[in-house]
Amino acid sequence: MKQGTCAISECVRHRQASEQLHISLQPLATAIVIDEVDAEMEAAKNIFRMSSKDVTPELLLLFDLDTSLTKLLQETTPLLCCILLLAMQTV
Repeated sequence: MKQGTCAISECVRHRQASEQLHISLQPLATAIVIDEVDAEMEAAKNIFRMSSKDVTPELLLLFDLDTSLTKLLQETTPLLCCILLLAMQTV
C-alpha cells in the first residue's frame, strides 16, 4: 500500500512541476509566436501589395483564389495558417 501512495505523490509532484513549467514558459512561448507571426506577415505584405493599374480584365477573368492567394499565404505564413486553422476547428 505504501508503494501505491508513493506513486500517487510522485504523480502529483509531476503534475505540479508541469503546471509550474507551463506558467513559467508561457510568456516566452507567446513572445516567440508573436515574433514569428509578425515576421511572416511582413513577408506576406508583397502578396497583398497591388496597384489599381495591376487590375486588368484578364486578371479578373483568370483570378483563382487558391493559386493567387491561398497557396502563397500557406507558404509564406505557415505558423499563422496553422493557428487560424486550429482556431476554426474550435468553432
